[in-house]
Amino acid sequence: MSRAPWRFAVPLFVVIMTLFGVPLVANAASPGIEGVITNARTGEPVVGAWVEAYNSSGGHSGGGGTDESGRYDLDWLSPGTYRVKVIANDFVDQWAFGRSDYASADAITAPGSASLALVPFQYGSVSGTFVSASGTPVAAAGVNLYDLSQNRVDGTSTDADGAFRFARIRAGQYKVEFLPGGQAAQWAYRKAAFWEADAITVAADTETVVAETAFDTGSLEVTVLDETTGAPVADACLNADTGPQHLFRCTGADGRAAFPDITVGTYGFSIAPPAGYLYGRLDGIVVSTGQTTATSTTLLAEATIEVVIKDATTREPVAGACVVVTDEQSNGVVTPSHRCSGADGLVRFDQYWPGRYRLYVYSIDGVHGSQWVGLNGGTGDLEQAVWVEASSGATRRVPVRLDAAGSITGLVRTADTGQPVAELCPFRDPGRGLAR
Repeated sequence: MSRAPWRFAVPLFVVIMTLFGVPLVANAASPGIEGVITNARTGEPVVGAWVEAYNSSGGHSGGGGTDESGRYDLDWLSPGTYRVKVIANDFVDQWAFGRSDYASADAITAPGSASLALVPFQYGSVSGTFVSASGTPVAAAGVNLYDLSQNRVDGTSTDADGAFRFARIRAGQYKVEFLPGGQAAQWAYRKAAFWEADAITVAADTETVVAETAFDTGSLEVTVLDETTGAPVADACLNADTGPQHLFRCTGADGRAAFPDITVGTYGFSIAPPAGYLYGRLDGIVVSTGQTTATSTTLLAEATIEVVIKDATTREPVAGACVVVTDEQSNGVVTPSHRCSGADGLVRFDQYWPGRYRLYVYSIDGVHGSQWVGLNGGTGDLEQAVWVEASSGATRRVPVRLDAAGSITGLVRTADTGQPVAELCPFRDPGRGLAR
């Protein structure tokens, strides 16, 4: 009986064991750890793979590459127990044997020998089309491919026919983002965010096709007018901070800002005003499919307060006098926010809402004092402070006669014994309090 077929038994056994990631351990010819790295699917040696050894404490002990036969030799390793990791281009990283991390890896004793079979990556491709809601191709739209950890894998753009393609994509699951110019970003299939997008599966040697339709669109026209006069307000800039997509545009001389072909949905805008106006807001603007939504809003002209500070005796301008403006809600509590006069004694407050305000003035020149602005000069009593009426579109000029500095002295004693209290630091409190 012929025994020739047995010549093929051992190589076939080796290929099968390698395919399933079973370690092949031989008698160690190296003082460290040696072995052969092969392709788990073909059994061929993997050239240029990098093999790393980690000691029992998880510390990196060095590494080495495989030669043309797929062999590695970490001959400098000291006797002991190690865990081995293998990295190679186009292969899945592996810890011995067939493990995904250090904690689960098998221990290898040096001197010793261990061979690993690496699983090669498999590749497919993704292609598709991107069309508008009416079915026309969307050209020059950005298309991005993300893995499920939200890492961008690849990017391209659609051609004149709305077509795109990603070649040589690792088999696995992905999400596709579409970026049509002037419209909201969207994810397959017609989803608004990554977390709600449908995942597509890329299989080995297979073309995955994605046919995407852009969100429905409509148009929006916003006209900004002066609240008092009804005149158009130019250079008011509308910024959509809520809604399906970001929009930004400033009004022209006619007070109008147009947003054609935008994604349908409900929008909210903050309005940055031109000089002389206060900030505005516009909410709840609904844009419907195939329709133009026309709406208008108003901006209020700012109120301005000018404070002219002069010495109460000499009538000369006082430089370095600081003014704090308090409104009716502050109840006399003074904040650190202030503006100070220059050589002309002038302090200007613009961008104020119409309303009633009180003024607290204090000096940093060491000559003048601190006071609330009263009807006939300064006062230390908040209730005697005059209310300054500020009107929209108008400048209210307030003259202030600032008195010379005075002083307050006293003695602080304990309530029970009447003994003086040391190291207590009194401070002046303007009216109802000082916000810190």
